[in-house]
Amino acid sequence: MSQTILTASPDFISTALEELCEADPALTVEKLLGDGVSLVSGPMDFETLSTRLQKLEPVFLRHICPVWLIHKMREREELAALTQVLVELPATARLLSQGVSFSVQARFLGEDPQHVLTAYAIKEDISQSIITKFGAVENIKTPDVVVSVAVYEATAYVGISKVSQNLSDWAGGMRRFARESQQISRAEFKLLEAMDIFGLKLPESGSALDLGAAPGGWTRLLLKNGLQVVAVDPAELDPRLNSYTNLRHFRGHAADYLRLAQKQRRRFDIILSDMRVDARVTAELMGQFANLLPPRGHGLATLKLPFASPELDPVLHMRQSLTLLRQSFRLVQAKHLFHNRQEVTVFLEK
Repeated sequence: MSQTILTASPDFISTALEELCEADPALTVEKLLGDGVSLVSGPMDFETLSTRLQKLEPVFLRHICPVWLIHKMREREELAALTQVLVELPATARLLSQGVSFSVQARFLGEDPQHVLTAYAIKEDISQSIITKFGAVENIKTPDVVVSVAVYEATAYVGISKVSQNLSDWAGGMRRFARESQQISRAEFKLLEAMDIFGLKLPESGSALDLGAAPGGWTRLLLKNGLQVVAVDPAELDPRLNSYTNLRHFRGHAADYLRLAQKQRRRFDIILSDMRVDARVTAELMGQFANLLPPRGHGLATLKLPFASPELDPVLHMRQSLTLLRQSFRLVQAKHLFHNRQEVTVFLEK
């Protein structure tokens, strides 16, 4: 039986498990390893499981990694013993060899204040052993192979895989960005992550429409990229945006601006939406705004989902919204990103 660790938002872990089981219906949950992290097992090998998942394009499943070893680990002596076993495994030699780039991704799940080891110590010990044993090259940013170490309640769950098989380059899918001094809002991280995950490149010139723009985080990134931006929101934008001459703020709702844009026969190279409205409303409006895009023009939108209750099913809301969007767009991908909260980000092509 193969073992795999899956990671998702704690609010959507059950849905992520359903996505995983769609790839392998024989999977069973062995235990929870903290919020949003589960250990599962099944007869399918990790490589086949990953291949099936990538074809299914799961929305809520954020990251997976194989588990080869489960090893008690609190002291340095136990870390040394784990490392010794890991580098001697025949499977390790098949993935790591002279010149292969690798990274060790170590993370602690839950809280264990008595643990004396750190993620850095784990990375250093395993990395140095791999370099010495195989002549592999450590590459933190763009490795070919990842050694995944998840520590929960003084137990390490360890496996090695190609980074492309893990669904995310980041441990647990936790995509991190450095905060800029001019950053306006946390929402900027959502756009940066979407660009990274979807491979979206902003136009080098032209115009962009930002719906639900206030306070202006996405607008700032669009302006910074040199685009002419129309920001639509009844609320005020951050004063730091006042210096941009390539910005126009429409103080009103998206539906009001749509009528004006149609009258003026406006066209945009890309349309983005982070409106704080029901996901289905966003989908309907984006469908109407699609006529302002050129053929194969791109749209990016967050779909705000309700919290689960006996009366409300957030996944059903999402599926209904995707159905509406497909009437005007090709759905390139939908994903619950690390920086998303109760929402899903969709990447669209007219």
